[in-house]
Amino acid sequence: MSISENDNTFSFIVHDVHPGAVGIDLQAGRYFTSLVQENVTETSELPTAPILHVDATKGYFSIRPRFTLPNPPHRFLGPRYRRLEELVIEGHFRDDDLPHDDASTRLFIRVYTPPSFIHDPLYGLGIMKEMHPLITAIEELKGVATLVISDRNKTHLDENTFYLAREDYDALRAASMTVARHYQGESLEDRRILAHNATLHRAHPDLFPEKATPYRAGTVFKLLGSKGSAGVKLSPRDRAGMIAALSSEARKISKSEKHAAIQLQQGIELLNLNQLIAAFERRLSGSQAEKEWQDLFQRNPFILSMTLGYPITVLQPHAHAGGMTLQGNGNKIADFLAKTQTTHNAALIEIKTPKTELLGEQYRVGVFGPSRFLTGAVVQVLDQRRLFIEEIATLKHRSRIQDLEAHAVDCVIVAGRTPMEPSRQASFELIRHQYKDVTVLTFDELLEKLKLLQSLLAQETEPTTVAAYQTSEDALDLSELLEDSAGGDDDFFAVGPAVDDEFEDLL
Repeated sequence: MSISENDNTFSFIVHDVHPGAVGIDLQAGRYFTSLVQENVTETSELPTAPILHVDATKGYFSIRPRFTLPNPPHRFLGPRYRRLEELVIEGHFRDDDLPHDDASTRLFIRVYTPPSFIHDPLYGLGIMKEMHPLITAIEELKGVATLVISDRNKTHLDENTFYLAREDYDALRAASMTVARHYQGESLEDRRILAHNATLHRAHPDLFPEKATPYRAGTVFKLLGSKGSAGVKLSPRDRAGMIAALSSEARKISKSEKHAAIQLQQGIELLNLNQLIAAFERRLSGSQAEKEWQDLFQRNPFILSMTLGYPITVLQPHAHAGGMTLQGNGNKIADFLAKTQTTHNAALIEIKTPKTELLGEQYRVGVFGPSRFLTGAVVQVLDQRRLFIEEIATLKHRSRIQDLEAHAVDCVIVAGRTPMEPSRQASFELIRHQYKDVTVLTFDELLEKLKLLQSLLAQETEPTTVAAYQTSEDALDLSELLEDSAGGDDDFFAVGPAVDDEFEDLL
């Protein structure tokens, strides 16, 4: 005898447990039973499973959600969820409200279950899919098998039972429904765009331009501004897009979110200074050539300002200071030609290496003279200054610049490491303070200047800003973002202004 799909209903079977309490089983319809069992007839016993327990004396009822799909057969009428076995709802009802048959059970479920609970036994009861993340979250708690939606307790965990206060459940449900409706709307819009591009645009691209998914307000904040965004890793394209967005919105941000803009600027400056100090220290511990140090300073001219103690503009690295003979040789080249930003007074900067010896042999006990390398560097930069002053008019004319002066040209040499022994330190200080027109700085002294600035910036930057922009493997690395936008240059850290393009062709 064939079984009709009209026999596919699930029904409730009620039995008494004790006065004021009933147990309710879910019984499968004959059609569904035939899908999981062979040789099902009208007289075959239909499978059942406990699904409800209602106790009016204690003011609660419990639901054991069931799996009602025929595939896989071994799960049929088994637990619906992976670990959570029971949903308990606290409430207030009387003995007269107790279910006594299938119809009254269905009415009881519709009246007393909270919103977003399933009412139809065909789906095995439980919670609707929009609220399923609640089940997933509870199942992360090892050993928890019961969820109680409580009118009497605050939200808390008690051994193998999780209590969720009714007001917390209602708030979670309202927020979940809002999110679901929002993304349903976005999904519909995205599908319309896909349909447009696949049909109208493909058939008549001139009449129907291709559509792109529009920017949705709040998207960036949800990704990067929320509390859980510390571990976000951006792709190179996303980093480039963020830089472009910040650049285009900079004026608006500076007006509407002035404090946040200042915090961002301070955070980025501190990050980049940290990166610069790290690069400086790596080079100090290596055996870098003079040219590589010159390249580092050229990419980060901010460091050169610290050698002079006042703001400068780097006009030209490897600048020709003059001295060319008629035969075309003898030209004097300074590592860096700079000028003050206010009076345009020129300065010459010579960069050696940390391995440059500053002191020569011991002359008397505890007394050392200058090394030939230091003496040579001093004479070299003074000779460059002499020639520059003599030929500045010609240099300005040929370079077509006027805002460059030689009132009192400062000369700076960066060379060597600070001596460690007290007697050598004393000799070094005596020597360099006798150079009336030349300032001699060691590489570790320049590093200390950078660290001092780092300390000052850290004090000015709010603690939350520093924490938000720390460099770590798990955090969003703003300095890495800036480096990527600069073309991946490992030695550029955007701490100060770059070389002035106007003077790139200075002789």
